[in-house]
This record gives sequence, structure tokens and C-alpha cells, in this order.
Amino acid sequence: MNTPHRLAAIVVAGLFSCACAVTASEPDQPTMDTAEPHHIVSIYRVAPGKHAEFLEWMAVREDISRELGLPTAQWYAHSEGSTWDYLAISPPLSDEQSKKMDQALAAASLKTGFKAGLELRKVIASHTDTYAWGPVSVGELAAAAGGCCQCASSCQDVTRAGQCRGLCGPGGGTYMPGLSCVRNTCQ
Repeated sequence: MNTPHRLAAIVVAGLFSCACAVTASEPDQPTMDTAEPHHIVSIYRVAPGKHAEFLEWMAVREDISRELGLPTAQWYAHSEGSTWDYLAISPPLSDEQSKKMDQALAAASLKTGFKAGLELRKVIASHTDTYAWGPVSVGELAAAAGGCCQCASSCQDVTRAGQCRGLCGPGGGTYMPGLSCVRNTCQ
């Protein structure tokens, strides 16, 4: 496998590393069809010679976010393959949290809003932000797509029946205890 494809496979595997964890949904919990995305995946390609400035720009904001008790991103640094330099996965902030962050940035004499975006663009060549659900298991994704049974009485039942083969791993499978599954229908 060539390097860019290997890196993509590693990133995808990392994002879905919880494949087939045992789960049972509560009726009132939001699903992928009804919930807002859980995370923002940001990919940055830094401008040549601007890595130290980029990291300092982000570190100052992360420190302020941490001081405010707001969630911070998980950062990944590129090692080989593709053209990105840094990848950050973070939960989206609520309107209230964003306002709190903007007030703290302004109090620290740092730019916010459009001006902050212009300032950031001085040190990056490009970036993307993607809203994503997760982390979720592959079984949950398959069930949300309507292609897999979520309700077998055990992971073994799903495999023996020949349905959802491959979704049962060392940690078990995705199913709802007490129900059986016939042709991907809970009974």
C-alpha cells in the first residue's frame, strides 16, 4: 500500500478504533439521524517556515480554553504521506462557550472572528474543517445505514446466522440484549 493510502487507512482506523463495542441505545438518546455532529476534524497545511508561529498561535488559544474549562482539541502531527501537517479533533463549542472564549481572547488583546481568521491565514497554506459523528463503532455506522442487525441476543448469534459477519471482534459485538434478529429486523 502506498504511503498516502496507508496514512488514510491509519487515520480511518484510529477514528473507528472502537469497532464493535457492546452498546445498547436508550430510546431518548439522539441518533446519527437526529443529533448534531460530535466533533470537528480540522486539517492544517502550514505555510513554509511558519510552523513555530502556527503552533504558538494555537497553543495560546488552547491555554485560554483550558483556563476557561472549555474542551480542547486532540492534536496529531504528520509523520509521512499526504500533504497535511497537523490534524485536530475537537468538540464543537456551544454559542455560550464561543462567546466566553471570544471575551477571554479580547481581554487578552487577541483577535477574534473574521480578524482572527485573517491572522491565522498568515501562517497556513490551507485548512479544512469537517463536522463528524464519533467516536462510534463500525457496527453503529452499519446499523445507522440500515445495513446491519442491531438486535441479536449475542454477537455469536449474529455471526452464526451469517448476518453482519465481521462485526464481532475480541471486544464483542453491537447488539441489543434480549432481542433476536431475523433478516435484520428486531423481534
